[in-house]
This record gives sequence, C-alpha cells and structure tokens, in this order.
Amino acid sequence: MKIFCNMSNRNVNVDMIRIVACIAVVGLHAFPKDISKTTGLIYYFFGFAVPFFFMSSGYFLLNRGKIGIQYSKKKCLGIIKLTICWNTVIIIAKILKHFIMKEKFQISIWILIKEYMGCFLQKGTLWQFWYLGALLILYLILPFLSRMDRHIKRIFFIVMGIVSIVFEINSLFLGKPLQKYVIQTFRLWTWLFYFMLGGEIIRIVQWFKKRINIILHFAITVVVTIFVIEYQNYIGTNVITEGITKLHAEYFYDSFLEMLWTVVLFTLLLRINIHYKIRNIICNGAGLTLGVYIIHPLILKSLDFFIKNPSLIRVILYWITTVVCTMLITWLINKTNLNKYLLKI
Repeated sequence: MKIFCNMSNRNVNVDMIRIVACIAVVGLHAFPKDISKTTGLIYYFFGFAVPFFFMSSGYFLLNRGKIGIQYSKKKCLGIIKLTICWNTVIIIAKILKHFIMKEKFQISIWILIKEYMGCFLQKGTLWQFWYLGALLILYLILPFLSRMDRHIKRIFFIVMGIVSIVFEINSLFLGKPLQKYVIQTFRLWTWLFYFMLGGEIIRIVQWFKKRINIILHFAITVVVTIFVIEYQNYIGTNVITEGITKLHAEYFYDSFLEMLWTVVLFTLLLRINIHYKIRNIICNGAGLTLGVYIIHPLILKSLDFFIKNPSLIRVILYWITTVVCTMLITWLINKTNLNKYLLKI
C-alpha cells in the first residue's frame, strides 16, 4: 500500500526502509563478527543494510519516468560538493588537533588529494564515502537506464544478477572472495542489480499481495532470515574465509540467498500499513539517514571504549548509543544553514 506524506510523491514505507537500513548499517559496523557466534549472527543479520540503500534509491529513481542529463548532473555535483565540504571539515579538525593536542598531522598537496579523492576509494577518515562514489557512478548512467525499454531493462537486470551469482559460486569453489580484488565503489554488477531490483520491487510486491497474506509473508521472512544468517555464518567461518576472521558481509551481496532475503524482507516492509500518527515522524526521520550514514563511523571511533573488553551487552550499548548520537548530531546540523553543505545532495 502506498502512503504519501507532505503532499509529495514519497512513499512512507520506503522512507521507513531507509531508516531501518541506516540503523542496520550502524549495527554492521558496530558488532564485532568474531568475538562470539551470537555477535556474528547479529552482524550477518544487519547485512541487508547496503542492498536496501541501493534498492530504495532504485525504487524512487527508476519509477519516475525518463530522467534527464541535467538532473543527473545536479546530483553528481551535489555528491562532489558534499564530499568536498566533509573533507574540509575533517582537515580543519585535524589541523586544530595538531595545534591544540599536538597530534602529528602533515599537510601537502598530495595529502589533500588523498583526503578528497581517497574517500571514494574506501580510504582515509571518510572511507564510508565509497557508497557515494558508487552512487555517483549510478547517477551518471541513470539517464540511460531510465530510457531503456522495460524488456531491455529486465534483461540487463537479469544479466547483472547472473554475473553476481557467478562471482559467489566461484568464491565458494575457490574458498576466497573474488570480489575483494575490486573495491566496493566499482562492484557495479552488484549495485546495478540491487538498484534495478528496487525499480522492479513495486511489481514484485503486487505479486506477493495476490498470492499470500501479510501474516504468511511475515512467517516466510522469519524463516528465510534465520536460514540466511545461519548459512552466512557457516560459510563465512568454514568455506569462504579471510585468514583467521569470518567473512565480511559485503561478500555475500552477490549470493542468491541474499537476493531472495532482501526481496522478501523489503516487500514485507512495503506491505506494512503505517499508522497516520507516525507518518510524519518517519518522513522527518528519513531526512536524517544520509547524515547518520556519514557521521556514524566517526562516532563509532570516538566511542570504541565500549568494546575494549567486548561483551554482547556492551556491544548493544555501543550500537544504540552511536545511533542516538548520530541522529542527534544530524538533527542539530539540520537546524542550521550548514545542512545544505553537509546533509544535502
């Protein structure tokens, strides 16, 4: 069921999905995957977060008709502006720490280039900007995707899915993740698949509605979720490994089971009938998601004393505290004129 708020064309259910994904991505980075089976299972549970980001973008962008080059250009420039502003903030903070706290920090043209460009390549303080780098590439090709005939678009979507599954199958046979040789920014076969899946999901949810009620849908989602996270924990521990540590969740994005899981979970969340009293809360909360995504690694780093001697309770507190702090900081920035530089694309 589509629910709109503020007289705009935004689907509140998808806004809720973005909030859920944002909270989950903080959990993905907060929960140590190797200290116990429980934290490992919770870590893999949060693995839906990044696919959901791309799916929600695809849902909005691929269902709005043909998109012009000017729109794409505006968004690409917005990502570049946002990146420059945040890197400038980080560099100023490092310079201040150098003078006030006597922390070592050298500045040169090369260091500036590494700070400003490296974040797109998953390097430096703002390594999480790899996602914005991948999004920038998707915006560059968005005008072409939006103009594709539906039949051609579906063929391209299926091809991207097949390429992803081939990567996963080969990783299973070799016992190591092939995707590690390509940084996340450029794993376009994966991001294009989930982006285009987001565009198709509106038709998939209608298929579910015609065949099963929401109670059965919920039950299927619970079963699939338990199976997938147990499977990933086993495979990530015993089959595809990274030395002595469990496999990172990012290497399961190409798995057919991950694809199935994201479909049943995303469509379930789309079917929830959201009470009118919380629609505005969700709409406003969705406006904080980009800021939370950008800020949360910085807060995690500053609060890492929570997990010096990790336990399940301490890790949960670490996660919840980070979510609350990042939302509060983002909300405060949103109340100032800085929001157009630090929170808007």
